[in-house]
Amino acid sequence: MKTHFKGFLASVACAAFAMAFAPQARATAELKISDGTNTIDIVDNGTATCTGAVTGCADANPSVNVVTYIGTIGTWSLNVSTGSSHGASAGTDLDLNTVNSTSATSTLTIQFSDTGFPVSGSEEFKVGGTLQGTGTLTFNEYAGATKFSTTTPIGSTLTFSSSPFAGSTGGAYTGGGAFTEVAVLAFTGPGSTSFDAALTPVPEPTSVALFGGALLVIGSAFRRKLRRA
Repeated sequence: MKTHFKGFLASVACAAFAMAFAPQARATAELKISDGTNTIDIVDNGTATCTGAVTGCADANPSVNVVTYIGTIGTWSLNVSTGSSHGASAGTDLDLNTVNSTSATSTLTIQFSDTGFPVSGSEEFKVGGTLQGTGTLTFNEYAGATKFSTTTPIGSTLTFSSSPFAGSTGGAYTGGGAFTEVAVLAFTGPGSTSFDAALTPVPEPTSVALFGGALLVIGSAFRRKLRRA
């Protein structure tokens, strides 16, 4: 009997955590890439619009909340960019992972955005990767009412020009609902980079206390049942 209750208690705890952190199926994430002349715009498992010297104009990943582009853009002969949202990359609200290489002087702007997030809260933005050649990489994170809105910066701009690189920023925001990551890769000649940029929620003390309190109540109730058994 005690073993039965212990197993049931473990199942309840696992279910509580799964419900709290399970990804939301939305299929509204959107990835945009441009070198200033050639452009890519891909919606998760939806419309893909590309102009100019571009190959591979489609979402290469069938998963919901994940958009992947694989192809060439002007002088950028290698581009494998994946954006994921709503927990599709464990523990993150937004995550942008990409490998890019250019054969000439060029600037590539990569933007990843999605909706359905809290209108206010606190987020941490972490970036890390490698850089080959002469270039400067800048990263920004924004909150806004719509996708690709840049009205409310989250934290400060992160700038890197050496390899390997890593940094973090973040802070509180209001007026959100949508998040947008923006990476600008500016090279003055041939070069390449690979990086991961992740936006993660910072739990509010009240939410943490409520969730912890709920688990304590559940645990206490089942301990009483165990003692009676």
